This record gives sequence, C-alpha cells and structure tokens, in this order.
Amino acid sequence: MGLSNAQPVTEVITVNNGLEIVIRGKSGEESITTNNMPVKELIETLSAAKTFIGRTSQINHRSTVSIKDGSIHLDFDTPHKTLEYMNSKSGLIEYDNSEPLSQLVSTLSQIAVAGGVNVEVKAGSAGSFLIDYNGLSNFQIKQSIWLEATLVLNGPIIEIGGRNPNIHIDTEEYGIKTIAIDQRSIREFSIYEVYAVEVDVLQNWDYPREFKNATYRSHIHIGNPISFGVFVQQFDKGLNQDIDVESLFDDMRNRKDDY
Repeated sequence: MGLSNAQPVTEVITVNNGLEIVIRGKSGEESITTNNMPVKELIETLSAAKTFIGRTSQINHRSTVSIKDGSIHLDFDTPHKTLEYMNSKSGLIEYDNSEPLSQLVSTLSQIAVAGGVNVEVKAGSAGSFLIDYNGLSNFQIKQSIWLEATLVLNGPIIEIGGRNPNIHIDTEEYGIKTIAIDQRSIREFSIYEVYAVEVDVLQNWDYPREFKNATYRSHIHIGNPISFGVFVQQFDKGLNQDIDVESLFDDMRNRKDDY
C-alpha cells in the first residue's frame, strides 16, 4: 500500500457524515482504507474531531478534506439560510491540543501503519507539528480554522427596545457601521428602503456565526420603499434559497441606477 512504487490511487473512502479524505504524496495519491480498522470506529473518531471537520449538523452538503504536501486545505461553501449569506472560500486547520484532534491523528496513523505505511510525527515551528507520510509527504496542523468569507447583510433588522422601535441595517457588532432608516417613515408610512451591506470577514469554521477582522466593502440600495409585508415575503423567499454573493452584487450594481 506504500507510495514508493505505487501508481497514483484515486479511490476515495467516504464515511457517512459526508467527509472525504485523500492523502496526496509526491509519488501519487493514497486513499485512507479501513480494511484493518472497523469503519464504525473511524467514523466515530472523525465525527468527534470538531476542530477538524466542524459540526456536521451545520453543514447541509459534503465537504472535502485534502491532505496535501505541506498543508491541510479545505474547500467548501457554507450556504447558511440566515440573515448573513456567506460564501466561505477556504480554511487553514491550525494546531489544537484537544483530545478529539489527537484521537484523529492517532487513528490516521494507525490506519497508515496497518497498511504498511510509515508515519512519523515531528516537531514543527510556532507550536505546530508535522506528520511525515512514508518519507514522501508531510502536512502541518496548527490551531483553529478561520475562513475567508463574504457576508451580505440585508436590512432592515427589527429591534424593539424602549418606546420607539428601531429598524435598521446594523453591522456595528462587526465593527463596521450602521445604516439607519428614517423612523418617521416607519411610524407614519410603514415603508422603508432596502439596503445590502457587503463585508469581508474571517469566519470561524467550528462556530459559523463568529467573525473577526471584518472589513466594510460597500452598501447598496437594492430597492425602492416597500411595505413591511412585501419585504417579509421577499426576505422569507430569499432565506429558502442558496444565495451566490458575487452574482447577487453584480446584479445589484448593474441595476442600482434603475432605483
């Protein structure tokens, strides 16, 4: 099963939580096999490693994890059907001393050794460690997963506090800005204008609603004043669809002069 004289192996073992794992070395690829380990044990271990694969209950489609020379890289989208529409691009797994991740590394090592592959754990830089795969490939694990993401916040958000209702697009919690809606319009006419705010952030993979390093990109007027009921209907419809951020904003930019 070693890589030294083997042809590239393209088979991928998929466990039933939707995770695919392929080890890519300089001499080809090797998929993780479970011939010498119960599949149930592997699945339980992977499922427990939340810092590695995130919480599967928050993902509604398959994520692919590729172990490549020098790094572990994840490519996936997170189409959360919430107020924030996120297009997550990629993430870096960083070192974590938690038991689930240690168990994961141990399991992968056992699988490889059972298949006749040498695995060696080496000390790395900045508190990380390297796993050398058969002397041909290694990958580095660091601390936590942060994803490059684009958020589109559609407003307004309704907040009821004190005597006066406050309806606005509020990105202040991300250190950005607040776009206030004229309360006179709300009070007397029950209409308001619809905006979208585009924000670049880093998104926490294990806690998808946790962000850092937010950068305000733009806000766009995406509609004429409409009634509250019409907005709710449109918003509810949008929540039940996967939104492509770039296409959404391209369309907004092309049409904004029409409003």
